[in-house]
Amino acid sequence: MKVVVFYMPVQGAAAQALIGHWAGRQDHCDVAGKGRGASRSLAARAALRALLWRETGRADWRLAADVQGKPHVFEGDRPGPAVSLGHGGGWAVAALGPVGGHLGVDVEPWRPRNLTALAAAAFGPGEQKAVAAGGAAAFYRLWCLREAMGKATGLGLALAADCRDHVTDGPEQGWWRQPGWFLGHHRLQTACSLAVALAPCGAEAAAPHGELLGPEAF
Repeated sequence: MKVVVFYMPVQGAAAQALIGHWAGRQDHCDVAGKGRGASRSLAARAALRALLWRETGRADWRLAADVQGKPHVFEGDRPGPAVSLGHGGGWAVAALGPVGGHLGVDVEPWRPRNLTALAAAAFGPGEQKAVAAGGAAAFYRLWCLREAMGKATGLGLALAADCRDHVTDGPEQGWWRQPGWFLGHHRLQTACSLAVALAPCGAEAAAPHGELLGPEAF
């Protein structure tokens, strides 16, 4: 089992080059109604298409969203790898996982907020203790992971803010397993968290491996 995450800046010459090369006509049409978020969504789609080409050698994947807005890719009518998209803090991110897995990725810039109150309103008791001890680093690690889990399951904020503990272990940065999940957390900058969550399917759960790619990969 392999999970690959690709991150790239939304702005700048490198981003524009990747968007110009990888974002197709349908991608431009699909993001046209997203207002100020259109450029970020387009960058995330370009990141996904570049990642799909790198990992599968194919550039003709069809990208479509389900009724919950969760993206999927298809080869004709056949489902492709699990995918997820995100953007925030000047970054676009795309993740790729095994067929049949449930995958989510999230990126969050750290902002000045009442983190204790937010943790009390959204996190479980164990996670609240972690935030009290670790401050912003602990809060954004947990929030980003919970958002990724919400994307993976399709539950969104219903999971991310359900006041139950979901992240039970793991390093501050890196990849790890916990019951039912393969997780990763990384910092893109001093104050920006990226997290990925995969609920594997069947035998794919046996040998997890994660890879993080930056703009230099392309």
